[in-house]
Amino acid sequence: MVGIMVSHVVSGENKPATIKMLLTKPIKRWKIILSKFIVAVVTVNLIILLLEFISFILLGLIFGFGDASLPVLTDVKYRVVEAAYIAQERGAVVPYAGSGVLISAGSFIVKMLILQVLGVTASIAFCFLMATIIDNTNVSMGLSLIFIAFTHAMINLKIKAYYIQRLKPATVLDKLLVFLFPTYHASLGVIKGSINKNLAVDFITFKFSVILLLVWIGVCYGITHVVFVKKDVVA
Repeated sequence: MVGIMVSHVVSGENKPATIKMLLTKPIKRWKIILSKFIVAVVTVNLIILLLEFISFILLGLIFGFGDASLPVLTDVKYRVVEAAYIAQERGAVVPYAGSGVLISAGSFIVKMLILQVLGVTASIAFCFLMATIIDNTNVSMGLSLIFIAFTHAMINLKIKAYYIQRLKPATVLDKLLVFLFPTYHASLGVIKGSINKNLAVDFITFKFSVILLLVWIGVCYGITHVVFVKKDVVA
């Protein structure tokens, strides 16, 4: 949904030459792309949050809202096991005993929403980057969706294999997935810490995730800004 909505915002306007008309007016280029980015971020996030709120109310009325003060175990720390001891330890990564932190269900939901908003914003920034570099809407949208869908598929496979004890160290793909923003759309595992077990690493935390997503947003929008401001629109 994000890719379809966002890709057309920038690259789709090259066809009817709307963007060319805007650039002939006394409006600085950076204001054009910044305003589009802000509108996209606010609109998409509000739509998602509104749908979630409606679902929450409906499900709460049917099944009950539960207790927001109930404790939830989060931030479980893991350690990577040396290859020679994986069979003995029965896993490539194992949790430290008593390392988890108990927080209220309400705080847990707030953390999930923070990661969700940052994850959606990172997706928007990436789609903006692709749409700015590639004028063709279908191509930019297709590449954005392929990248995000592929990463989601890989992470889902890792999560589904969670109950199968991992006996192999982190692969190149695992190490790559750690630094790709769609990985952190799986916010449940990120906050609980189980994403470390999925990818056979030991350093992913909520703070790490927030910083990584902010870096993705900043880098993607920064490149978009530079390319758009310096880009010549051919009539």
